[in-house]
Amino acid sequence: MKYNIIKHNPCNINSINKGFVSIITTLILSIVITLIVIGFAQVTRNEQTQTLNNELNAQAYYAAETAINDAYNLIITPASQMYSNTGNCTSYFGSAGSLLYGHQYLNGAKTVQFTCLLVNLSPTSIAYNNINAGSSVAFPLNAQSSVGSITITWEPSSTITSANFCSQPVGIFVPQTGSGIGSAYWNNDCKYSLVQLDIVPTNTVNNASLVSNERTYYLQPESASSNSVIDYSSNPDIETGIVGAYCTASLCSATINGLNSLNSASYYVRLSLLYESSQGIFTCVNVYGGSGNSPSCNNATTQLSGAQALIDATGRDQNELKRIQVRVPLTSSTLAPINALESTNNICKQLTTGPNTQPNNVSHYSSACPL
Repeated sequence: MKYNIIKHNPCNINSINKGFVSIITTLILSIVITLIVIGFAQVTRNEQTQTLNNELNAQAYYAAETAINDAYNLIITPASQMYSNTGNCTSYFGSAGSLLYGHQYLNGAKTVQFTCLLVNLSPTSIAYNNINAGSSVAFPLNAQSSVGSITITWEPSSTITSANFCSQPVGIFVPQTGSGIGSAYWNNDCKYSLVQLDIVPTNTVNNASLVSNERTYYLQPESASSNSVIDYSSNPDIETGIVGAYCTASLCSATINGLNSLNSASYYVRLSLLYESSQGIFTCVNVYGGSGNSPSCNNATTQLSGAQALIDATGRDQNELKRIQVRVPLTSSTLAPINALESTNNICKQLTTGPNTQPNNVSHYSSACPL
């Protein structure tokens, strides 16, 4: 009897194992490569989406900016009969015959447009941003009825970090570094402007009225001041005209009371910033008079006409929206020089004084300082 003996080669098992490991390795590498490709694809897609969103956002911004420019052109064109609208987004362009009908679309496909336009020709405050030291702004204040008080608030030039900021007593002007109220003190310790406030009622304009009713105050920032309410009825001289303004780490405020006696709804105001710049300065009025500190103009309700208009516009491109709010001047010029005389060269001014010198006896000219 013959038997066939089959011999098993152990190398065959090793080959099978090696093939299985190769398959697993290939699968793992395939998965890793697939994940890397998917990751790169996702990054590319995100970049494309971000680029598209940026483009749409820019188009929406341009649409809102176009709405503001269109509104401002209407405001400065008397024949346009521009009016205030603070509640209906589409009243200027929503129907045939409206002031900007058809102007809301910026492309033929009508995908880029402004969707909301609000204009307030009589806002409750007058505001200016980023005013430099040594500059001034001048503007009219026209309320609906007799003004009782005027509040001035302004922001620091930069973030205040000192716990003992603006700590010098009111009226002390000693230009010593770090301890007095000179420019070095302002730069090192107090980040608020000293504000020169010139105010005059304009309901009656004649020489007698200007002489008796014009006021000039120097609003000195003080972190511990409680004297931020000023009585308009007292005519200040160079000493009493320096008054403390109530200041926190974010805002300074001073209120001029006692204006009811003048029975005037219109004033002209000039604000000059000394020593420091300001990120923002605001003016508002109260027609009811009253007294006490007014820390800000956020709650003001009295509308002021003739100085600024507040324009609020929203632009859209597909699903991207962009909203812009700006203030535009209604007067021909609001920026004014802070000096009556300014030169790029030195200006010679000679004053003569003595123990018994009277103002009328002061020499106004000397050969040592030729004019």
